[in-house]
Amino acid sequence: MGMNPVLEQATAADLDEVALLYDSINRYLADHTNYPGWKKDVYPAREDAENGVSRGTLYVLRRDGRIAGTVILERKAEP
Repeated sequence: MGMNPVLEQATAADLDEVALLYDSINRYLADHTNYPGWKKDVYPAREDAENGVSRGTLYVLRRDGRIAGTVILERKAEP
């Protein structure tokens, strides 16, 4: 049985894995119904994760030691 998911603030060490997750999600959305309108290398992209880490607003959801999701908690919406 796996560990319970844990939400924690992201660090620079998480950026490679977050970027891979974003790419994977964007590839999936390109071939399926893309409700959020996300686009590879546009949003979400590694730069968004880097900015989130530097501002302390990026959080990652870990499940069994791997990043299963992310959230950026800010008061402003993305364009």
